[in-house]
Amino acid sequence: MAKRKIRKMRLAVLIGSIAVILIASVAGVSIFLLKKNKLLTTSKVELCIHETFDSKSYLRKKYQNKDINIAGEVQTDQLGEYELTYTFEDKQDVLRVFVVDRLIPEVTLKEATFIQGESVLPEELIESIHDDSATTVTFDQDYDFSELGDYTVKVIVTDEWDNQVTKETVIHIEKKDGTPPVMQGLSKMTAPASSPINYYEGVKAIDNQDPDPEFTADFSKVRESVPGNYEIYYTAKDRQGNEAVYTREIEITKVKDAQKVVYLTIDDGPSFNTPEILSILKRYNAKATFFVTGMCPEYYSYIKEAYDQGHAIGMHTYCHDYDKIYSSDEAYIEDLNKITDVVEAQIGYRPNIFRFPGGSSNTVSSHYNKGIISRLSDYSNRNGMIYYDWNADIGDGNAGLTAQDMITRAVESGDGITRIVMLMHDGRGSTESVKALPSIIQYYQDRGYVFKALEDTSPTAHHRIYN
Repeated sequence: MAKRKIRKMRLAVLIGSIAVILIASVAGVSIFLLKKNKLLTTSKVELCIHETFDSKSYLRKKYQNKDINIAGEVQTDQLGEYELTYTFEDKQDVLRVFVVDRLIPEVTLKEATFIQGESVLPEELIESIHDDSATTVTFDQDYDFSELGDYTVKVIVTDEWDNQVTKETVIHIEKKDGTPPVMQGLSKMTAPASSPINYYEGVKAIDNQDPDPEFTADFSKVRESVPGNYEIYYTAKDRQGNEAVYTREIEITKVKDAQKVVYLTIDDGPSFNTPEILSILKRYNAKATFFVTGMCPEYYSYIKEAYDQGHAIGMHTYCHDYDKIYSSDEAYIEDLNKITDVVEAQIGYRPNIFRFPGGSSNTVSSHYNKGIISRLSDYSNRNGMIYYDWNADIGDGNAGLTAQDMITRAVESGDGITRIVMLMHDGRGSTESVKALPSIIQYYQDRGYVFKALEDTSPTAHHRIYN
């Protein structure tokens, strides 16, 4: 009886031991499956923002060439914490990545002028700041700006990660000024009708305190194509806001014994119509001016082809989107620079001639930004740019006209004009224009006209600015 109990006890112990072994084995497998840090050399890493990140570089050597599944994404240009999960067969690890900012702010300061007694804030000395987090701007010490003169100061810029940079600049303290600048060089001007005019030539503003006062010219009242006497208005302003307006006379004279010329100007290309137009111009030994756009990059090569054949190239617009380019002066200048870049890439230099979309007389632009054409015409004149309008056209800006309609329009609009600046188009919708062109050239050549490309001295045919 006792022996039987002992055997039962031994059997129970044996079964229990087997169960423990089995449970331990299963638990061991689970622990093995979940165990971390088998694939990676570390569980976390810190990166500086914009630093290059290679997710595989943290694998242990024996896994470097294995097909490891990596889930998750690290954006090294965004500050923050990220998590990557690495899985290979029955192993899994997690890598926490902290993208932090260790870069000092990129700061450019400017000199500034203040009136005696004004408060001087360090933020007013900032030209630009580039950093990945918010910044604060302070002086390195308390300055006393009560006396007139120049002060060399230090400005400290600190970001949210305590990265800091110190820059130095100069502050000018001036006495209160009530005297506006004086304009010099306002002697009477004379210019032939429709010729390009530089309204800034020989003119400058002088101020008693400001060494570089600004001034602008308003020549919107000058009818450049109509002989007569007109006035130009110059507004001079110093850095303290003192302003004065000055008047200058200009006489537009009649052009005598001018050669009969057609300056054919072609807008909105290049397109698939451009090569046919080039072929027609070559056949009639006629030169033209192409005011190009950036709308069809696949045809940019025709810009160079036209230039190589002796035609002039000018800028029209990159996008031809009125509400975009006329939204601000800066938007227009940006668009003009973009199409100038395109032209330079094709012909090797940046021309100084351009045409406003819609011409300088367009009234659409005023819906987006009142007075923008007046300001841009002043900008172009100040920067040596010449804009060209037209005094005749073939009418192909109107949809639905046939080639015969365009021939009639070209003849009627140029009647009686000695120096014709004629508008036509070679965009994607200009198929009828191409058909009309041979007859238009033939008509004017039969009447003693020559077809020339625009030059800096060619007639501008400026319209009246209405916005």
